[in-house]
Amino acid sequence: MQKRTQEKVVAKSNKETEAFASLVAGRVRAEKRPHAAVVALVGNLGTGKTAFAKAFLRELGVKGRVTSPTFVVIRRFPLPARTGFTNAYHMDAYRVSEDDAVSLELPAVLKDPANVLVIEWADRIRPIVPADAIWVECSYGERENERVFAIDR
Repeated sequence: MQKRTQEKVVAKSNKETEAFASLVAGRVRAEKRPHAAVVALVGNLGTGKTAFAKAFLRELGVKGRVTSPTFVVIRRFPLPARTGFTNAYHMDAYRVSEDDAVSLELPAVLKDPANVLVIEWADRIRPIVPADAIWVECSYGERENERVFAIDR
């Protein structure tokens, strides 16, 4: 059994959140999977999940405005060929059950290795998130604008 370690990053600004998102995007591009690449974000309101997701999607090449899919639940963005992916999906699972995720055809999105998916509130649909997803726990830092990102490796 492989020992898991946890890496923690304290981001004191949006620039540092963007740098961390860039690091995670690089890992996602480097790892080949038989299904979609998934970054699963968990944490309380205001802990940086959306800021991370926006920076992550931009790093992958998403153009235009990226907003949280709170009420539409999931958004698809086409990606440039250089990324190694065809589509990026941004999902907000706060109001979603596992059954809802199935109705939204999430299993089909997850099956396709040409897709990358970042899920906010991923713990709400944990049973259908692939076992090899990159889980990022987002929390408040010691200072007002600090956010702590803990990633399992």
